[in-house]
Amino acid sequence: VLRWDHAVVHARTRIEGGELGNVDLVKLAGSVASLEEGPFGEGFDLFDAALLFNGSALVEVAAAPNLRHGSPQHAMSVLCRFEEPPAVEITLLVAGASAPLALPRLMAVGGRSALSDTSAPTPPSMGPFYEGVWRSIRERAPVPVLAAAARNAVYLAECAQNSTRTGRATAAERLLKVVE
Repeated sequence: VLRWDHAVVHARTRIEGGELGNVDLVKLAGSVASLEEGPFGEGFDLFDAALLFNGSALVEVAAAPNLRHGSPQHAMSVLCRFEEPPAVEITLLVAGASAPLALPRLMAVGGRSALSDTSAPTPPSMGPFYEGVWRSIRERAPVPVLAAAARNAVYLAECAQNSTRTGRATAAERLLKVVE
């Protein structure tokens, strides 16, 4: 769902258009109900979005509790390092348990400029997804999200979960090639 969020679409357009220069870091943040399920649940869309900002090979994922936002059960940070920039950092904050989200939902830092979106998240819109599914069935159009992209987002979340459990960065070796 987040892949169709206005902030994500706008940021990707500006980054791909070269407006920001060489982008070194993209930060994504979101609220979740709990971290008990690890990085899954409502935060899952952030892993899908992270892979949209870098098409090069994922090298490693490092995840740890983020103590700046309370106890280890209140926030988690995940750093995704790719073969080429930008790196992508994801912050998951437990709503109500930690301080209100004081981070931009999305931030990109480039050599020429930066962008930041602090707008409130809008309720998820499944419209583009279901419209795409309808078109793929009725008109033989491409599916809105390829199975490889969904599998890669799950794999990225699993790497983050493993890194949190072991306390070490997890080498990412099994991403599938996604051709859209």
